[in-house]
Amino acid sequence: MERNFFTNDQQGEDTEKALTFATRALKVLDIGDDKPSFLVAMTLQLMGSVSYSLKRFNDSLGYLNRAQRILGRLEEEGTTNVEDIRPVLHAVLLELSNVKTAMGRREEAIDNLKKCLEIKQMTMDKGSKELGVANRELAEAYVAVLNFNEALPFGLKALDIHKSGLGDYSVEVAYDRKLLGVIDSGLEEHDKALEQNVLSQKVLKSWGLRSELLHAEIDAANMQIALGKYDEAINTLKGVVQQTEKHGGTRALVFISMAKAHSGVSSGHDVKLFYSRVCTTL
Repeated sequence: MERNFFTNDQQGEDTEKALTFATRALKVLDIGDDKPSFLVAMTLQLMGSVSYSLKRFNDSLGYLNRAQRILGRLEEEGTTNVEDIRPVLHAVLLELSNVKTAMGRREEAIDNLKKCLEIKQMTMDKGSKELGVANRELAEAYVAVLNFNEALPFGLKALDIHKSGLGDYSVEVAYDRKLLGVIDSGLEEHDKALEQNVLSQKVLKSWGLRSELLHAEIDAANMQIALGKYDEAINTLKGVVQQTEKHGGTRALVFISMAKAHSGVSSGHDVKLFYSRVCTTL
């Protein structure tokens, strides 16, 4: 079968073309901010999204901020059906969160994600899977800035929604429990963290999600280390390392955790050995 070596270049060209046509459309539609237009807001959202995919973050931010302002005015003035505005506003806010995260402005990105969640709460059924995912994504954003106290209620809400709607053995529940394990660990509730992790692993294993399961096992080892259960952590990691690729990032994570575990029970020489393995793996 003939291989296509130009896929990435073609995709880049298509993205550039999309931006070109969107820019032309904006020139036709845009008559200034004095008269806000829903079509202009939609065009700006598209331009913001395309600019983000091209890694032109400043341009993307400008387009999306203007789209948000226009949509806000349309909602205030009541000239456009709010049911039409909300999906576009959600897309704008979600893209703003992505752009700001890419620019390192994570706290601002969280504010945008919170507004996304508010829109979903107004438009979706209280027990919908998507609403649970939105809560989990907000919890993950808080975890990324090490704000575990703020993350916890959103993680618990996600778990509650998914347990009620999908059952204890759904993949979404497994992901929620895995995240809650990380949150509990950050709050130094290591026993709770390990309990959540074990429950998550059972579901991930039943669904055959090997990659996610390996990372959950590494998380479990780190929780065991935090509890001073060094020998248990070492045994856990020995099982994981056999399932990883020789020169992969996952194996490097295993050796880092192995070094931490051995620092509690072994000599400094053993710890250095495992850190040297990390370097050779990467």
